[in-house]
Amino acid sequence: MKISLLLPILFLMLNSCNSKEVEELEDTINFTDNFTFNLNQYWTDASQNNSPMSYQLENNYLKITTRALTPDRVKVKTVKSHFGLGVYKWRVYAPAFELNAQCSIGAFIYKNDLTEIDFEIGSGTSQLRDELNAQADDLVIYCTSQGQPFSSSQFLLKSEQWHQLKLKLSVGDNNNYKIEWFLNNTLLKTLQTAIPITNLFGIYNSLENLGFIGNQLPTSENYTYFDSFSFEGND
Repeated sequence: MKISLLLPILFLMLNSCNSKEVEELEDTINFTDNFTFNLNQYWTDASQNNSPMSYQLENNYLKITTRALTPDRVKVKTVKSHFGLGVYKWRVYAPAFELNAQCSIGAFIYKNDLTEIDFEIGSGTSQLRDELNAQADDLVIYCTSQGQPFSSSQFLLKSEQWHQLKLKLSVGDNNNYKIEWFLNNTLLKTLQTAIPITNLFGIYNSLENLGFIGNQLPTSENYTYFDSFSFEGND
């Protein structure tokens, strides 16, 4: 009788362990999405400010739009938030934004408001464009850590072109993340953070009408395309 009672319990314990091992194994698998079908398989809505869910798969791209004269913050995030050490890559189309409009393409990873690593792309304020000597066909790309420490650097990139954005997270000092930002395989910025490598992130794709990146709200609808995203975790 004791044996017959113990066997089902043992089976459940083993089954539970196996499930946990499978789940942990799945969490280490590299992730690529070329946005060819079923957006909801990997992504979920993360929009703010009562924004419409104005994103869709279109011609093998993820298209995101924002409305004119609104504070729209339209974004999707990965269903899972288990991403850490490794390389994150987005291929993004940067359109010709209205000059000094408050509209920003976002490609970033996020745990909380102080644990967020960003690419943001927009026209830029008139003052910043002057400081960077931006030409008519230039946009501004921000490479930002939102905390631990806060650090933001701005560079130029050309509008009406596709660009590859890459974040590399590696082990730095005191087992904290070292972050590298790349544009089209050119290293733009390196930052040693105080973020422990045990912190894991969700991945976000967005288009948001954000005040910091321009002088006024856009007067027309804006859009961007994401062609692909990939994550390659460290061994």
